[in-house]
Formats: sequence, structure tokens, C-alpha cells
Amino acid sequence: MKVCIVVDMEGISGVVLDAQTDASYAIYQEARRQFTADANAAVEGAIAGGADQVVVVDGHGAGPTTTNLIYSELDPRGEYVMGQTWRHSREWLDDGYDAAMLVGFHAMAGTERGVVDHTMTLKWINFLLNGERMGETGICAALFGERGVPVVMVAGDEPACLEARTLLGDQVVLAPVKVPLARQCARCLSPAQAHELVSLSAKQAVARIREARPYSVARPTTIAIEMHTTESARPYLGQTGIKVVDGRTVVSRGEHFLQAWEQIWGR
Repeated sequence: MKVCIVVDMEGISGVVLDAQTDASYAIYQEARRQFTADANAAVEGAIAGGADQVVVVDGHGAGPTTTNLIYSELDPRGEYVMGQTWRHSREWLDDGYDAAMLVGFHAMAGTERGVVDHTMTLKWINFLLNGERMGETGICAALFGERGVPVVMVAGDEPACLEARTLLGDQVVLAPVKVPLARQCARCLSPAQAHELVSLSAKQAVARIREARPYSVARPTTIAIEMHTTESARPYLGQTGIKVVDGRTVVSRGEHFLQAWEQIWGR
């Protein structure tokens, strides 16, 4: 049984500030250690649950010359995808997984009290998939779903977990590691408690893999993104499959989610 674990930073236990997720600040180095520890906890749980192979994807973009996982501290039982992972998502996604887990995930942009809430970039105010507003949990669920892979566990702050439950239903095991008090303030579990919760949740999730179903996106697929400014929308002008409407709303249409997504991502 092969499991993919995508790890983001804003939903990691103990991370509550924008500066913790940015490699240009000294406080980021401590967040890297917690990021690595949460990833290790998920690997530990997945293997304890019966996974034969675990691949961890460093899914946080902290800077153009930065990797977030501390390589020397990683669990030796896992394999690790590092570097510009979102620029090369086809390569790590097309690897025959039985299930996916999302660790360190955060709530979508505009979520009240969501810890460091956003969707992919601060330039995006709203992301709508076939008219349904969603965040990075939904984007990942759709990417894996295109390959028949279900998301079976999500760890992050409470709003992120609620978002996952609403989207994916009871099949997803949740690991809420912090309770938001404001966008950059939360009541956090201790590192030991958080790691125990993430590990246990990953173990439980593996047991549910055979019952889980991939997230299915209707075809043809439309993605609409409301940008923060008209300037943010300008790079999309004239791109294949994309229209810019009302100045700052970008619409991508494709025969399926992957086509619509690849037309709009990375510009």
C-alpha cells in the first residue's frame, strides 16, 4: 500500500504567524523543525497503519532558494519530494498512490479566524471550482481525485479540518492541532500532543483506505479565480483556455480538472 503525504506549513502545529512561513525571517527556522516533525509523525502513523511505502511531498513555497523539510532529521522509512514541487506536480502525482494525506493544511482565503488563511497565493481572493468556493484542501483533493486517489486524512487548524469534513465527508480522518483565536493567533497543542494526534490519525486513516472514495470533479470543468487586483489578472490575458472578465476575475475552462488547473496555475 502506497501513501502520499503532502505537507504545508501554515497548518503545522505551533505555526501562527505569516513570518514563520517565510524563509526571509529568522523565526522560520524553528517552524522548519516543527514542519519536519509533523511530517515524521504522519510517516510513523501511516507505516504503523500498514502502509508499505510512504512518499512525503514538501508542499510549501517559502522562497525560490528554499526547501522546508530538514533532510537530516527525516524519518528513514519515508521518501521525500523536495524542491519546486508545485512546478512539477505531474511527476509526483503520477506515481500510483492508494491514498493521500494532507498535513499542515490551512483554511481557504477569507475564512474567519483561519490561521494564516489563504488559497495558494495572497493574489487570489476566491477560488471557485464549478461554482463551489474552496481552498487548497479542495485543490489537492481534486488533483488526487483525477488519478483515482482518495484523501483520507487532513491535519491543520480547526477551520481547515471543518473545511475538509464539509468537502470530503466522514471518510476523512481529522487531526486539529490548533484552535484559532485570530488570523495570527491560536491555542496550540504541545509538540508532543500534536505529533501523537497526527500519527494516530494517519494510522487510523490507512485502515479506511479501502472504503474511501476519490473526490470527483464534474466535466467539463470551470475554475474561476477572483484576484486581489486587476494587475494580478494581467498575466492571464490572451492565454489559451482562459478569459479575464470584469478586470480581475480569471476563468479557466477545460475538458477536465487537470486541464483547467494547469492552464491557470503558475503564471
